[in-house]
Amino acid sequence: MPAHERVKGPASCFSSIKVKYGKSIAHWMHVREQAAPLRHMALVSQLKTKHPPGHGHAGTLAAWLLACKPQQP
Repeated sequence: MPAHERVKGPASCFSSIKVKYGKSIAHWMHVREQAAPLRHMALVSQLKTKHPPGHGHAGTLAAWLLACKPQQP
């Protein structure tokens, strides 16, 4: 990606999430894979309860994780 292109959307928060919580995005993907099929707010709640992210970062992670790996019915 050229240096002048700015990262947008949830990915723009990934570097601060990695620094603040010390966990890679691959870690969060694993957390998502281990979770039961959840909707957005249920996943946000689970992330906040079982892991350290605050509401904003949990919402960002949930949105990205749900978009990356669609749940099967």
